[in-house]
Amino acid sequence: MTQYIQQISVVWKEMLYMCLASVLISIIYIFLLKWITKPLLYISMLLILFMFGALGGWSYMQREKYYVVPPAGEEATYVQSKDYRNSTIGAGVAWAIGFIYLCFMCCCWKNISLGATIMESASEFVSSNLSIITLPLMSYVTAMLFFAYWLATALFLYSVGQAQFKEDSFLANIVWKKETRYMLWYFLFGLFWIFSFLIC
Repeated sequence: MTQYIQQISVVWKEMLYMCLASVLISIIYIFLLKWITKPLLYISMLLILFMFGALGGWSYMQREKYYVVPPAGEEATYVQSKDYRNSTIGAGVAWAIGFIYLCFMCCCWKNISLGATIMESASEFVSSNLSIITLPLMSYVTAMLFFAYWLATALFLYSVGQAQFKEDSFLANIVWKKETRYMLWYFLFGLFWIFSFLIC
């Protein structure tokens, strides 16, 4: 645990910068989404289709390397090796998957277009209502601050009682009264209740 704390104390600035950068990039992405949703979706779909075709073509061209050339003096007939057959099958499978993918694209084109339009509308709504982005962030920071307070207070409550020595134990064994135990259960309920309140 001490090593983890030391390492975090060295890189806490970088971690903070990464958190801030991820929030900023998310906000920029949400603003850009209403303009880039459809181009991004259609280009990625065409790119996947092209990659299946290119994979099949590459595999088909590679099979020429797997001919078995007979020794000199024998009849100059090429024998197909196992790798040649596998390469041919690989090309056929890639082209078949690409064709099935193309069929799915054509059959579901209206649904894909509808989904892209919904994403554009959602992006426009979020960009015009920034509280959707800031509210969860604020509630998360509030929850972390409350949890830090709760943890410190829980440690104080834990220490209320008679300490007993226990050999080779990292934590002290505290003998509690009934009232202290009830307070700890009540305090734990308060943690869950306030977290639920912040989530709501």
